[in-house]
Amino acid sequence: MQLDAENEAALQALRSPGPLAASQGLRLRGFTTCPHCQQGFGSASFAIHVRRCRALYPPPEEEPVGESESAAPAKPVKPKKPKPLYSLVDLCLRFITKNFQTVCMDRIASQPEEEAALIESLPTSLVHRIIVNLVNDLDEKDAKRRAKIKRMETDAAALQREKQRLETFRQQTMTARVRLNEQEQTNEQLRRELEARTQELAAEGARSQQLRSQGEGFEKLQHRLEAKINSLNLENDTLKTELRVAQKKEMDTIKQLATASKKLD
Repeated sequence: MQLDAENEAALQALRSPGPLAASQGLRLRGFTTCPHCQQGFGSASFAIHVRRCRALYPPPEEEPVGESESAAPAKPVKPKKPKPLYSLVDLCLRFITKNFQTVCMDRIASQPEEEAALIESLPTSLVHRIIVNLVNDLDEKDAKRRAKIKRMETDAAALQREKQRLETFRQQTMTARVRLNEQEQTNEQLRRELEARTQELAAEGARSQQLRSQGEGFEKLQHRLEAKINSLNLENDTLKTELRVAQKKEMDTIKQLATASKKLD
């Protein structure tokens, strides 16, 4: 309700010439008369008011061109949906606040007199609405900026935690890499020892094979020697038998000689 009252007050201020026109008389510098409502408006609101004022008047009816066209059956015309008509204050506020930075603030240093006249041509209530709207926009931008900063701080904290986690993972990776290098060195040493033991085992196997071959030769030689010893034992037994027979024959011969010598005596 307060904004509606301000809109009405600003609209009345826009439609009334005001003290500026009374002091300047017929010479209204910065004011332009609307061709539709014959009201004076400043340079900032004139273009906006003309479009709105033209939209308030109904479009002119088309006159019949000929009998053929009048005799033709009229086609049903689909009624156009009326566009919403905003108040002049709202239109001025929307236009000025949308282009306030480019229309006024960017040129206030280079063209101060024109910009001062432009701001002076605006009603006080409209200027108040512009300032309030600018403050609200700044508050909204500040709230968005604070929300963005808070979101960025949250993201930064999350990134910091992720960085710490990655740093911990990097340290663990480095420790695991050091341990892996140590394990690889140990494995390389064990592999060399295994190769040395394998070579020693191969040499021992060759030596064992050689000894086995020598043992087999010794066994064959032992068998031959045992056979020869058995043969010699048989020959020895035969010689012993022959020796006993010869000794027996010798004893018999001695006995016969002793007997014969006794007989001779």
